[in-house]
Amino acid sequence: MRVVLRAAARGDERATAALEVYVHHLRAQIAAMTAAMGGLDALVFSGGVGEHAPEVRARAAAGLAFLGVHIDAARNAGRGDRDIGADADAIAQLDKLGQGTDGFNQGVAELREVIELLKAYGVPEKNYSVNFSIARGLDYYTGTVYETTLDDYPQIGSVCSGGRYENLAGHYSKSHLPGVGISIGATRLFWQLREAGIISTADSTVETLVGLMDEVYLPQALEIAQLLRAAGINTEVQLETRKLAKQFQYADRAGVRFMVLCGENEISRGVVTVKDLRRQEQFELPREQLASALKVEIEQQRVLKGQ
Repeated sequence: MRVVLRAAARGDERATAALEVYVHHLRAQIAAMTAAMGGLDALVFSGGVGEHAPEVRARAAAGLAFLGVHIDAARNAGRGDRDIGADADAIAQLDKLGQGTDGFNQGVAELREVIELLKAYGVPEKNYSVNFSIARGLDYYTGTVYETTLDDYPQIGSVCSGGRYENLAGHYSKSHLPGVGISIGATRLFWQLREAGIISTADSTVETLVGLMDEVYLPQALEIAQLLRAAGINTEVQLETRKLAKQFQYADRAGVRFMVLCGENEISRGVVTVKDLRRQEQFELPREQLASALKVEIEQQRVLKGQ
C-alpha cells in the first residue's frame, strides 16, 4: 500500500495555490474557470492544439495572469504529473517551485515538514511519494492531502484518502477543532479483495424479516420483532409500506430466509404467516409459537452446515 501526498494552501488563497501546482491538468477543480479563459484547451501546455496554439496559449496566459498565476511557474509545477519519490527527491522538487503567494509558500513549507516527519517516524520511502496533481476538496482541506493506493491494483484508484482541515468542524459547532481525516473507499476496496479471493461473500446475518402490509400494523410488526430478538433470532423490520412483491424481493436478495407477515386477517385469528424463502414454502402458526418454530428451523440449518 502506498500513500501519495500533496500540499494544499490555507485561507482564501488556497485555490490559487492549487492552480500554481497543477494548473496544466485543467481538471475539475478549475473547470468553472475555463469559461473565463475562453474555453481553454486542456492541452495548452503540451501542444496538440494545431494552428490555434498561439491564440490558445495567449488566452491561457491572460486568464492565468488574472488569477495571479504565472505561466512559467505553472509549467514548472506541471512537471509534477507523476510521483516524484520521497525525501531528497521530493524536497528538491519543492525547492524548484520557487516562491509564490503566501498561501502557496505555506503549503510548500507544510508539505516539506510532513516529508521530514515521515522520515523521522521511520516510514519506509517506498511507502509514500509526492504527487502535485492530486486534487481533493478545496472547499475545506487546508493543508496536506493524501491518497492511498494498492500497489498491485493501481487501476482501482484511491482506497483511503483525506487530508488536513483547520475549520471544517467550525461549520457545525462554535469550537475550533482542527484535525486530519480519512475516508475509506469501502466499495472499491472490498470489490478488489473479493476479486483477489481474499474475502468471499458471506450469508446475511439477518434470519427473519417482519414485513409490513399496512402502516397501521407497524406496532404489531415491532412487537413480533421484539419477540424474535428476545429468542436470539436476528430480525429486521420493514418500516415503510411497500408492495409485498418488493418486500419479498428485498428479503431474497439480502439472503434472509424467513419472511413474517401479520395483517388484519392474521391479527383477528391470532396467527402469523411465515414464508420460507429457501424452501419456497408458506405456512401459518399461532403467534406465540413463532419464535420456537423458527429456532428449530434455524438450528437444523446450522447443523446441516456443520456450524
